[in-house]
Amino acid sequence: MTAPRRLLSIEDNPVDAYLIRATFKALARRRAAARFELTQAASLAEGLRELERCDPHVVLLDLVLPDASGPQAVTRLAHARPDVPILVLTSRDDEALALRALQAGAQDYLVKGRLDMRLLDRVVLHAIERQRLSSALARAHERELERRDEFLSHVSHELRTPLSAIQQFASILGDGLTGELPAEQAECVEVVSRNARHLRRMVDDLLDVARLDAGRLVVRRAPVPLQPIVERTLADLSARVAQKGLRLSTRLSPTAQVYADPMRAGQVLANLLENAVKFTPEGGSIQVSLSAGQDGPEFVRLSVTDSGCGIEPGELAGIFGRLRQAPSAPCEDSRRGLGLGLHICRQIVERHGGWIWAESTPGEGSSFHVTLPVFSLERMLAPLLARREGRDEPFHVVGISWLEGQRPSARQLESVDAAVRRCGEEAQGVVLPSRSNGHERRLVLRSSGAVARALVQRLRRRLTRHASPSDSAPRPQISRHLLLSPPPGGCASVLPELGRRLGLSCAVATRLARTHSPGQAALHAPGQPAPQPSPAPQPPPALQRRQAKGTSSTMTQ
Repeated sequence: MTAPRRLLSIEDNPVDAYLIRATFKALARRRAAARFELTQAASLAEGLRELERCDPHVVLLDLVLPDASGPQAVTRLAHARPDVPILVLTSRDDEALALRALQAGAQDYLVKGRLDMRLLDRVVLHAIERQRLSSALARAHERELERRDEFLSHVSHELRTPLSAIQQFASILGDGLTGELPAEQAECVEVVSRNARHLRRMVDDLLDVARLDAGRLVVRRAPVPLQPIVERTLADLSARVAQKGLRLSTRLSPTAQVYADPMRAGQVLANLLENAVKFTPEGGSIQVSLSAGQDGPEFVRLSVTDSGCGIEPGELAGIFGRLRQAPSAPCEDSRRGLGLGLHICRQIVERHGGWIWAESTPGEGSSFHVTLPVFSLERMLAPLLARREGRDEPFHVVGISWLEGQRPSARQLESVDAAVRRCGEEAQGVVLPSRSNGHERRLVLRSSGAVARALVQRLRRRLTRHASPSDSAPRPQISRHLLLSPPPGGCASVLPELGRRLGLSCAVATRLARTHSPGQAALHAPGQPAPQPSPAPQPPPALQRRQAKGTSSTMTQ
């Protein structure tokens, strides 16, 4: 005998709830194979609690509920359990509403007055089967990506090992440790060393592009000062700049901390500098500048300007594409490389929520500009606090950490970061910067306890699925803490305490309280306009002008 199908019906109308229950009972009497276990809830909050308790195969959702309505109810259910299909039941035959519900995550749309046993049985069965096939395809795709990652990792390791040996022995010869070399032989050794470095960069670029395609390029963002990153990168490339006889100058203004991955930020700058060295003739100049305020208080701008050959206007729009090179560049080294560097820079900056663009005059040089967001915990939490639906739901923190003395592997950290990021998106949460040794991960969300517990279980399943039986890396500890429960009036009154527990200063917590209080009018001076929510960050003015002309590639978060 087949196991019964577990159904969860979320319907506040007693008559409609009775009809749904009666329809499934009649279906079970008519066809013995159709066995159902029906659980009913009268509100979305109750449905979210039952969602965890009964673990249904399908959810039947009314779009008009006391505590939620429309596609927002579908979104909250889909975020709580993305693995459970949702069938929308409504009394209105509205195609536009049906489309919005499907876009929000529902699988099908049914009108209550047109239901019959056969239709309901078929729709439920198809929803379960579609979800099973979708999950199987997702797992197969994930396994395929893992196999490709393993292959690329193996190939890169096998390529890097001989390349490292070539570079090391070329360095020994070039430094004269085995005896002084004649000038002609020293020049040959330098050619070997230079091409080995170039080949290694191409291998790294190919790996990064493969990770980008798979959505697995790791960006570990943290509050960091940008100036030391710039100084280290310049020191690493100073020998190549001097070797080509270029003048390198800097203009580094004091800036606030950015919210960025220091390794990836250095990678972007190194790529832009290498391009500047490549396309600037001997005797030319390169300037690196760092400034704040040009693009608004939310961004820091990093610019690399050269006096090289420049880029033709017709080529400027596509330079951030994949495998794109400057065909008209007269520089000797312009065709070296795979044409992936700027494409990788674009993707990295995009994952930071920044912008990248270029300005150039043929024959005079080019300027590449990058903006990175200034770190602001206040701004990170703003979307979470501004939510209107579920405004009385408590704040939870889900933490992933390792015991003292344990060190997770790089691969394990990648899996954890991907799982936390995905769960955060599903639960509309905020991933906080790491603390202590940089290995801890924290996710803040506003939800019912049932949704928070379900998220922890989902996170634990994902981490277990990624772990290899032969992996000796230490297992992470997953914890969930209830931070605060807001009063019925909203979350403003508890924000100072929330800020203290999350590490915000009192001033920041107070600003959050004023910005997100439901009674904003009482928090500003009489006769003054009420504060307005901050608009979404706009492209820098220089980039907006170039977008209007259609001559620059751009990107946003």
